[in-house]
Amino acid sequence: MMLKKRWLSLCMGALLAVPTMGFAEHIWVGVMSKGSGFSTQGVEGRKYLSGIANRIENRWQRGYQLVDLEYGYHRWIGVFAKGTGYTKQGYASSRDYGDFVEIIKKRQKKGFDLIDVEYGDTKWVGVFAKGTGFKGQIVSSVETLGDLRKKINTYWKEGYKIIDLEYGEGEWVVLFAKSARYTEQVISMSDEWDQFQEIVQQRWKEGFYLSQVEYGFGYWVGVFSKGTGYTSQAYVSADDYEDFIALVQKRWEQGYYLVNLGDGKD
Repeated sequence: MMLKKRWLSLCMGALLAVPTMGFAEHIWVGVMSKGSGFSTQGVEGRKYLSGIANRIENRWQRGYQLVDLEYGYHRWIGVFAKGTGYTKQGYASSRDYGDFVEIIKKRQKKGFDLIDVEYGDTKWVGVFAKGTGFKGQIVSSVETLGDLRKKINTYWKEGYKIIDLEYGEGEWVVLFAKSARYTEQVISMSDEWDQFQEIVQQRWKEGFYLSQVEYGFGYWVGVFSKGTGYTSQAYVSADDYEDFIALVQKRWEQGYYLVNLGDGKD
C-alpha cells in the first residue's frame, strides 16, 4: 500500500517524533551532523541532470561547494555548503562505467580528488575537488555484498578508509582514500529499514557516526566512522520530497548540516 505522506526524524540517543500512517515504497534519508565545519547550506532538486548542472554552476558562483549528489525517484538532488575547505571543484558524467573510470584517472592527474560518486538515470556522475586532504585514492567495484565486505576489509588493512559508497548497474562502487580524518570504521547492513534504524542507534552508542548510507540490491548499507569531528548527529527521513526538505530545514535551525544523502525502499 502506497502512502501519500510519511516522515521520521531521529536524533542520537532519542526518538523525536514518528508519525506514521503506513508503508512507503521510496524514502529519502538525510544524515545531519553538528561539527561538520560547514557555515551555511542549501539543497537543490531537479528532474534532469542538465537542470541540476545549472544549479551547480549557480551555487559555485555564489561561493558554495557541492558536497553530495543523489538521484532517486526521478529526481537529482544536490547538497551545497560553504566552509568545506575545498579550493576548486568539478564534475563529470558518463553512461559507460569503463569510460567513467578513465575520466576519474584524468581528473586525478590534474590534482582533483573524487569526493562523491552517483548513479542515476543511466549515468555515472563524479564530483571532484581540490583541498580535500586525501591521499592515495582508489575506486573499486564488486557485484555482491559478500565481495563488498571482503574488498573493504582488504583496504582497511592497508590503511584506507571509505570516502563514498554507491550502487548502480548491479555494481557496488567504493571510493577509498588514506585520510587522517577517520580513525576507525565499521560497516553494517540490513534488508529492512526498521532494523537498519536500530543499527544506527546501536552504532551511535558505540561512539560511531554514520558517514555513508546507501541502498542497493534490497539492502541498506551504512558506513560508520570515528574521528569525523562531529559532535552530534541526527537523520531525517520522508517519502515525500517536500516533507523531507521541511525536516532538513528544521534541523538547520537546530545547528545541524546535511553531510550525506541517501534514498531507498522502506
